[in-house]
Amino acid sequence: MRVVSGSLKGRPLVSPSTRLTRPMTAKTRGALFDILGPIDGLSVLDAYAGSGALGIEAISRGADSVIAIELGSEAIDAIRKNNQNLNLGHKLKLAATRVESWLDAHSGQKFDLIFAMPPYSVLDRHTLSRLGHLLNPEGVLVVEYPRQEDDFELEDIRLVKVKKYGDPQLAFYKNLQVS
Repeated sequence: MRVVSGSLKGRPLVSPSTRLTRPMTAKTRGALFDILGPIDGLSVLDAYAGSGALGIEAISRGADSVIAIELGSEAIDAIRKNNQNLNLGHKLKLAATRVESWLDAHSGQKFDLIFAMPPYSVLDRHTLSRLGHLLNPEGVLVVEYPRQEDDFELEDIRLVKVKKYGDPQLAFYKNLQVS
């Protein structure tokens, strides 16, 4: 697995050697960021971060900061190794906890872009809505879920697009509130 584009393009990423994570393919990652467009200067939250590849891709493409939330020990090790290997320093912060626990303790920081790629077995709309409440005005939440799952609305944010990539599909939600 490698960084697809940006300042870190082509750099290798460590991936957890477990079946508990579902790495997004480089092709899908590239398509996702093509849809998002420029992300220079954005603040990013990567919930259910896995290897941290989405957050690292965001930094490579110009995001200012990423908080990666992950609970799995092998995935946490992969994020730490990727952070060290790529010299990301303070741009990538790891929260080694459950997403729900992080939300319960969260201080209220808002984000421009949030990735939520939960294990399909824990796809919880209430938690996804809580993540959506952390969006800045015009911010975007991207949720990955299985193709057989119907599209769904979340509280206070609007579903604006769904793209299918094999089994996974990506839903793009937007906070349409004006600041």
